[in-house]
Amino acid sequence: MTTSSDSALLEVRDLSVRAAGRLLLAPCSFDLHEGERALLVGPSGSGKSLLFDLILGFAGPQTPGLEITGSICLGGEELLGRPPQTRASQHIGAVFQLHRSGLFDDLSVEQNLRFGSSEEDERTQVAGKLSLGERRRLVTDCSGGERMRIGLARTLLHGADVLLLDEPTTGLDPASAEQVVAAIHRSHRRLTLVVTHDYASFADQMDVVLFLDPRTRTLER
Repeated sequence: MTTSSDSALLEVRDLSVRAAGRLLLAPCSFDLHEGERALLVGPSGSGKSLLFDLILGFAGPQTPGLEITGSICLGGEELLGRPPQTRASQHIGAVFQLHRSGLFDDLSVEQNLRFGSSEEDERTQVAGKLSLGERRRLVTDCSGGERMRIGLARTLLHGADVLLLDEPTTGLDPASAEQVVAAIHRSHRRLTLVVTHDYASFADQMDVVLFLDPRTRTLER
């Protein structure tokens, strides 16, 4: 599957991944454009989080055991194999699953947000947009859905305008998942890519759906 356009913001070309000779991702190509909300969907174990880590630079040709070919470009800059700190594109923000959220449990919501911005007005604006409520509460007193929204708020406060979210509704009850989906929709800037197995929660909010088939290891748009 290949799509192309001069206006593409994120370009993936002939990307394939193997580990110990086993195919993890068949060669694939796709484009995502400025302003799009995209969903990368597939069952658990289909390779979604691997693609997420490749885009972020947490995995790449330097990763032991992985054989990777192809390219991933954001705004014309090659990302594949370059650690995040060496990239010119510093405006990618990631929100991870709850068990990888990186929040400081022994600090308050407000203190966690300060790691994103020292400007109180900015923190107040983003917290209001994401319905965070009382910010003096400890993170340990927050629900799973609230913790996801805190992580999203902190990412936005860092200045991210390209958002990547990994399984943001996993482990949440339906009401909390609905709040997180709404918060992601309100937070959209240049490009949003949600990696999830939860197609139903996001289907109506997205412009593009990419499906990872676990049997063939192919990616289809």
